[in-house]
Amino acid sequence: MPFARLCEAPKNLSTASSGAAGLPFVRGPEKDHINEIRPEASKRQGEDALQFSLRGVLTQTEAILKSLPAIVQANGIDALIIDTVQFYAELGAMQVGMPYVHAASCNR
Repeated sequence: MPFARLCEAPKNLSTASSGAAGLPFVRGPEKDHINEIRPEASKRQGEDALQFSLRGVLTQTEAILKSLPAIVQANGIDALIIDTVQFYAELGAMQVGMPYVHAASCNR
């Protein structure tokens, strides 16, 4: 598998779109910490909301960084296409010495 796309697709959307470009999609074992904290984050304001949300982003990033080496090895991945919404996921590619590129898309 020459490339894999690292991203967390919303649970209500199909991941078939990554296959449309001929790229495999590999979902990590980590849960989606960002969506889990969204209801609580929406109730907070100001500095409290910022700190709470950043802790959620940090938790999600840590989970990706911990799981990525095993995912790469298990799937024979040579390079990554990283969704720009995955903050600091490029550090995982750097950690395992793997080429990567950031990609973003929008729905119309």
